[in-house]
Amino acid sequence: MTQQILLGTIQLLFVLKQTFAEIKRNTTTFALIFVSVLLLMVLVPGGDAACTNQARCQNTYTFGRQFYRTYWGLTEVPTDIPADAFHVYLFNNAITSIATGTFNHLTQCLHLVMSHNVLTFIPAGVFSGLTKCKYLALDNNNITSLTAASFTGLRSLETLDLNVNKIISLPAGVFSDLNKCFDLYLWNNSIASITVESFRGLESLENLQMQNNFITSLPEAIFSHLPQCHRVILSGNQISTIRPGIFNKLHNLEFLNLNGNQIISIEDGTFDSLQSLRFLRLELNRLNTMSPNILTTLPRPLILAMSDLSMQTNQWNCNSLCWLKYEEKHETVKWYNKDRTGDLYPRCDGGSSWETFECGDPGELFFLCSGHVLLPQEEGELQINRIDPGL
Repeated sequence: MTQQILLGTIQLLFVLKQTFAEIKRNTTTFALIFVSVLLLMVLVPGGDAACTNQARCQNTYTFGRQFYRTYWGLTEVPTDIPADAFHVYLFNNAITSIATGTFNHLTQCLHLVMSHNVLTFIPAGVFSGLTKCKYLALDNNNITSLTAASFTGLRSLETLDLNVNKIISLPAGVFSDLNKCFDLYLWNNSIASITVESFRGLESLENLQMQNNFITSLPEAIFSHLPQCHRVILSGNQISTIRPGIFNKLHNLEFLNLNGNQIISIEDGTFDSLQSLRFLRLELNRLNTMSPNILTTLPRPLILAMSDLSMQTNQWNCNSLCWLKYEEKHETVKWYNKDRTGDLYPRCDGGSSWETFECGDPGELFFLCSGHVLLPQEEGELQINRIDPGL
């Protein structure tokens, strides 16, 4: 009994992590009911009548409307999942494939977790019966390819986790049925290229995470199907150039992470459409200068990350960043503090310290900020003149 309680507690913590997103979206009542049922499940684990192996029985639960079949070494999806199951957990097995129609009877299922298996391919329409499913976890498998219809029918899905697989590309329209999806996780795959049509249908998406892939370039208007997106993470890829038009339509974006790429230049106007941006991470690239025009239209205060604490990349020509020094002084720009270990301000080339670096006469400086020209008059005093946004 003690072992069963311990195992159930571990599984409970795993599931609580998955329901965090729902709690954040004010579905507190549902979450509390769900947690209460899980606590009962931990204390009163239901046995599987067909289970003869004691070790396996300890990992099988059919209490209420929760179905667990974990750590069994299964190579295929079990056929005895109750039709009224709300939550189905098949993680940590050796399932290699999913036959079409496997889940067609699970019309009430809200969560399906198949993490840590050995799936290599997601057939077309394999999840089409899961019309009420809100959370689908396929992370930590060996998935290499998807079809345009791999996620057909998942019209209620809110979270799709495809992290830590071997996905090479995203076919056009692969997410076209996911118009209620809020979170899409694609980090630690082998994605080398994406197209505008890769994200078609994701008009409700708020959180896109594609870090640690092999993306080399971003096509113009690549995110045009994501008008509600608040967070985009593209760190740890191989992007070299950022041009205007890439971030069009991302008017609600608040957090953009481009660190750990190979970016050597950012063209003026690249961020002009990011009217809600609050955090911009550019550390661990190959940048050494940046025009003030790049940040002209962004709201203030803006939190920036310009160099990593290691000082191995982005060796800035700080003489070209006097405008940024002035923004720092007047707190229109602040520095991102990574894990509270230190501000990620620019690291100057030649061994100079940004903290002690001094620019020329402040009376000769100006910078642009959210459609305004801020002209220094005397120390600590600013004169603000409105300018034509078209300039």
